[in-house]
Amino acid sequence: MLAALVAASAGRLVAQSATVTGRVVLGAPGRPVAGRFVVLHRITMGDGGPVDSVRTDGAGRWRIRVAEVDSTAVYVVSAEHDSLAYFSLPLHLTIGQTTTADPLVVWDTSSTGPAILLRRRLLTIARAKADGSREVLEILELENPAGTTRGAVPSRRRRSSSRCRRAISRTTSWRSAPDA
Repeated sequence: MLAALVAASAGRLVAQSATVTGRVVLGAPGRPVAGRFVVLHRITMGDGGPVDSVRTDGAGRWRIRVAEVDSTAVYVVSAEHDSLAYFSLPLHLTIGQTTTADPLVVWDTSSTGPAILLRRRLLTIARAKADGSREVLEILELENPAGTTRGAVPSRRRRSSSRCRRAISRTTSWRSAPDA
C-alpha cells in the first residue's frame, strides 16, 4: 500500500513538471551570448523568487526544467549583461509542455552617445474633482538612436532600450485656482 502511494505521488510530480527554453542574444541582429547565467523567476500574488538557473550554450540557448509548476504563478527569465539585468515578458507555463520564451535581447552599455530623442509628448487632463484638483497624465515617447543601452555615470542603473521607443507615463494631481 505504501509503495503504491509513493509511486503514485512520484508519478504526480513528473506530471506537474514543465520545461522552459530560450536564447540570449546581443542587440540587433542578435548575436548569441554564450556562457551567460539565465535565471527563471516565479512570481505569485504573495511571493516570488528564483526557481533555477543555467548557463547559455555556445549558441546562446538555455533550457530549464521546472519540477513543480505553480499554475497561479507568472514566470520571467532574467540575464545580466554589462551590469544591467534584462527580463523577459511574462511566461505562463503549462504542465507537461515546453514553453519557449522570446529571445532575451541584451545590449552593450554606454554613458555617451547621441541624445535621447523626445518623439511625442501627450497630456490628458481629467475633469475637476469635488475639491478642484485634476488628474494629469503625461506620456513621453522617447527614442534612443544608439546601438547601446544608455546608462548614467557611474552607476549605470538607468536604461532605455536601444533602437526602439518607450512610453513613459506620469500621473500627477493639479489643482486649479478657485474662481474669484
